Amino acid sequence: MQIKDKKVLNCSECEFKKMFDYGNRIYYCDNEDRGDDIGKLGVGELPDRSPEWCPLRGQ
Repeated sequence: MQIKDKKVLNCSECEFKKMFDYGNRIYYCDNEDRGDDIGKLGVGELPDRSPEWCPLRGQ
């Protein structure tokens, strides 16, 4: 049985996740309150956990 930290949101389940396909799939966070100006989540795949700057992390 795998134990998950319920306070950490998985980006794949987030409503603010956006994907653009410019030859590679580039994932961005579209939340206005994000702590990162660009909001880039990853290239090719999403991270397993939300980044430190995620405004929904810990809620």
